[in-house]
Amino acid sequence: MVLMTAVAVSVLFFFLDSWASTVLVAGTIVVVLALLLINLDVEVSREGEVSARFWGIPAKRIGIAEVAAVEVRDYSPMRDFGGWGWRFGKGGKRAFTLYGSTAVVITTHDGEEIFLGVDHPGQMERVLTTLVK
Repeated sequence: MVLMTAVAVSVLFFFLDSWASTVLVAGTIVVVLALLLINLDVEVSREGEVSARFWGIPAKRIGIAEVAAVEVRDYSPMRDFGGWGWRFGKGGKRAFTLYGSTAVVITTHDGEEIFLGVDHPGQMERVLTTLVK
């Protein structure tokens, strides 16, 4: 869908002969490529540390000793965080998601809630729950 929109915009502006349209097309292509190539890596290390990284850039690390509870939760990315990505919500909530509306929610001992968008939330919940006990 995003790619089709980008192609349509590019074709439209290709036929318009101006410097501004060239810049707009180039910007559209860069944004579309960035959206297609973005990735989120969520890992649990052998030492029991949960880490989330966008494009390899560390976004959040949580030691297993900091974890009070783990659960899979349905939520509204738009309502709760204003969309997907590396987001901050009300009441100390943070989200690291790319798509969907189901996340593994880690609650720390200080009450912070961290929403992690992963492909297999039930599996991650089981692993983390085992480590926390």
